[in-house]
Amino acid sequence: MKGVTLPQSEKHRLFTAAQSSWRKDVECAFGVLKARFNILAVPGRSYSRRTLGLIMRACVILHNMIIDDERGTNLDNIYETVDSNVGPAIHNHAPPSLAARIQMDNEIRKSPMYTQLQHDLIEHVWANA
Repeated sequence: MKGVTLPQSEKHRLFTAAQSSWRKDVECAFGVLKARFNILAVPGRSYSRRTLGLIMRACVILHNMIIDDERGTNLDNIYETVDSNVGPAIHNHAPPSLAARIQMDNEIRKSPMYTQLQHDLIEHVWANA
């Protein structure tokens, strides 16, 4: 979700600043993970959303375990275990073209649900500031 373009109210300014900060944190985290795990550096369009989620969770857990090991700390039994039978969920259909992806993105942003979600997030950030 993008921040508010040209925020006029204090609520919108607060939300846009917070969203920008969170986005930078997420981009930094992904950069660290991509540098460590090559599977994240290649396009994952051939995997299902579930498989991508499990891959991300595994990379985060492995990253944290590596950091703990490098620090010499012992944090046994804090890592989540996930039972799954993940295999390569290869889809035979081609990923959508760039034009199709841009069109889908624009349709999502023009939907009432997107507008309502953005409004709800602005209210949530304002209430918890």
